[in-house]
Amino acid sequence: GLSSTMDFVYFVQPSMCFSMLPFAVVIEGSDASLSPYFGLAEGQQILYVFIVITTGACLAFGLTFSEYLLLSNTSSITFSICGIIKEIVTLTLASTIGGDQLSVVNCLGLLICLSGISLHSYLKYKKTVAERMAKEQQLLPDEETLINSASSSNGDI
Repeated sequence: GLSSTMDFVYFVQPSMCFSMLPFAVVIEGSDASLSPYFGLAEGQQILYVFIVITTGACLAFGLTFSEYLLLSNTSSITFSICGIIKEIVTLTLASTIGGDQLSVVNCLGLLICLSGISLHSYLKYKKTVAERMAKEQQLLPDEETLINSASSSNGDI
């Protein structure tokens, strides 16, 4: 298997890039090749395009890296919940910064998602506490064992 996160990114990023390339060619097509950025005349344009491409590449790398770490350290349900949280943040930012209008159905959906995430977190917390208490109970000897060990040690004296 893969021994580190960087191994995963090293092997997955090229396939991600090549799988997206046909979509970029079909969707962007001649619009991209006729854009002024392919006939870069000034150094400022070259620097701007380089910064935009590098920023996108760093964001994609960070997303892949964080997804791998999340999946390797938690469960798939946690990964799904993080995706829902990302969508909630996106919708909230779109309505506050972008000026998008949320309908009553959208707000109701946000409330249902937040309620589900909260319920899952609460149940997971309760399960963790119960497992911790059960583990502590296993580490503590029961009363009968203590009485038997005390009586056997008194008989040896």
